Amino acid sequence: MLTFDWLGFPLSDILDSFITGPLTSGIESFLAYVGASAFIHDLIIDGIVAGVGGVLVFVPQIFILFFFISLLEDSGYMARVALVMDRIMEGIGLNGKAFIPMIIGFGCNVPGIMAARTIETPRERLLTVLLTPLMSCSARLPVYALFVGTFFVQYKALVVLSLYVLGVLLALGLAKLFTVTILKGDHSLFVIELPPYRVPQRKALWRSTWDKGKGFIKKAGTFIFAGSVLIWLFAYLGPSGLNVDMDHSFLAAIGGVFAPILAPLGFGTWQAGASLITGFLAKESIISSMYIIYFVPDQASLQGLLATQFTPLAAVSFMVFILLYIPCLATTATIYKETNSKKWTAFAIGYALILAYILSFIIYQGGKLLGLA
Repeated sequence: MLTFDWLGFPLSDILDSFITGPLTSGIESFLAYVGASAFIHDLIIDGIVAGVGGVLVFVPQIFILFFFISLLEDSGYMARVALVMDRIMEGIGLNGKAFIPMIIGFGCNVPGIMAARTIETPRERLLTVLLTPLMSCSARLPVYALFVGTFFVQYKALVVLSLYVLGVLLALGLAKLFTVTILKGDHSLFVIELPPYRVPQRKALWRSTWDKGKGFIKKAGTFIFAGSVLIWLFAYLGPSGLNVDMDHSFLAAIGGVFAPILAPLGFGTWQAGASLITGFLAKESIISSMYIIYFVPDQASLQGLLATQFTPLAAVSFMVFILLYIPCLATTATIYKETNSKKWTAFAIGYALILAYILSFIIYQGGKLLGLA
């Protein structure tokens, strides 16, 4: 509720007003003062500011989420989560220690996967690495925030919570499936030291929250910055030349290839297809792509446009697809590093994509049959 309702959204709205108001006006004035060309002006305002700014408005929500994850870690509760979950995890072929990387994965899948090193048995370690990307990381959070703020205003926190729970339930179910099929083996013993409960020190809590959150800001200044420039260029260029209508751009052509495949899921447009492609670079890039593709200055304008492009049922299908489909580039690289296997890395990408498509298909087509579309 604090992240998605009481505190997070008001702070994001304030930051959005600053970026789309004084900051954008100031940059435009500076560009006019130095006599920047129309190309440079459009690149900076419509590409970089819209793309990167569209992601940065969700920084308050990211930090609130990381604050509570740090609170759990610093209070000594994480080890108790492992203890409480051990019986459930044992029933699906893992032990309680495997649940800690999954919780860390709520912040970012990369350290979550790396945390699987603490699991002694190679089979259980591999299983944890394969399933941790199903945990809804903070990079997906801006996408949820945008869509629930558009379609589910009264139930924002509940809808997002259901996505987090869905990821956990699917991970547990697949753990059982993989254990009895492709990753059979003996169960390991569960031994863990329980640290005493303690009140987190404010300085340590802030440092832990900042260390987690600065990665999101750093990504906005690197991956998302580069991605926004690339997306804008593909939208600016087309077979007929420069500054083309976006529907006739290279970006539209690329997204159009995937549109028919995505149509049964409820979002068969080139815009959705193009946004999902950029999500492999970083999940936050989906938001920056939408700001550029739909050519809007602020969050309210984008939400208004999305309301005409998606139905509430299609929005749920889209969020579930974002939750499950291919891990981002950094996560994929970490899976390869930890498994040292192209086969298992390809398997992690493949099963997630298939699972995302099947579940989104069931949600959208099932909802249509029930008259919810």
